[in-house]
Amino acid sequence: MDDRTPFFEGPFDSDEAADAIAELEESEDVAVVMTELLEEFVRDYADYAEEGQVEAALAVACLVAARISGIAPDEAAHHWLDRNPFTVSDDLRRLAAAAFNLATRPDDNHLSEVRTAEWPQFLEHLEPYRKALHGEPQEPAALFTPDFARQGER
Repeated sequence: MDDRTPFFEGPFDSDEAADAIAELEESEDVAVVMTELLEEFVRDYADYAEEGQVEAALAVACLVAARISGIAPDEAAHHWLDRNPFTVSDDLRRLAAAAFNLATRPDDNHLSEVRTAEWPQFLEHLEPYRKALHGEPQEPAALFTPDFARQGER
């Protein structure tokens, strides 16, 4: 991760997500790289959403959702979207929705395993992204606040 890569909360808070976002920023065509990453995730990780891959795919899907809805729950994501214009095609939206669904399912998912204690709150934070990808009306996302007191229970 370089100095230009911002720290994000919620779906953007892992090194894997930050690396995927940095890779997007370095590309000539953000939408093409997003499409490739999401296609690979949906194709290759349908049985189990693996560590690293799931974080990257979820972050990209959430950026697509934020572009669709105009809602970026944290300032760094908002600025990233301002610096990196891209158009969301119907295919990109469908891929992002499919990847989002795989990344947020409760079973066969690395994220749900490592975030067991905070999984319901994490999904609640992600709800505006889900709604945007599925074309549902929404309100801005609540700030995500993990419960660090329960870390030992993971």
